[in-house]
Amino acid sequence: MRLAKEAGSSGCCLPAVYNAANEECVAAFVAGRLPFLGMVETLERVLDEAPDFDEPGTVEDVLAAETWARSHAQRIIGEGA
Repeated sequence: MRLAKEAGSSGCCLPAVYNAANEECVAAFVAGRLPFLGMVETLERVLDEAPDFDEPGTVEDVLAAETWARSHAQRIIGEGA
């Protein structure tokens, strides 16, 4: 919950980044590729390593942030987070 609240209060595209990365983590957990606590570790890394996204002006801005987050989370999961 802490990470979700922090992402939400940070604004810009971080709520979308959190949500997309969380979806990737849950999918990896359900598939047996990520341990339960690995979800939190992965989410923390994705949020910490997120670029400074501007305030989104369009849907495309949000989708670009989501795409980045999904890709980054998948890479971290693949490293064995």
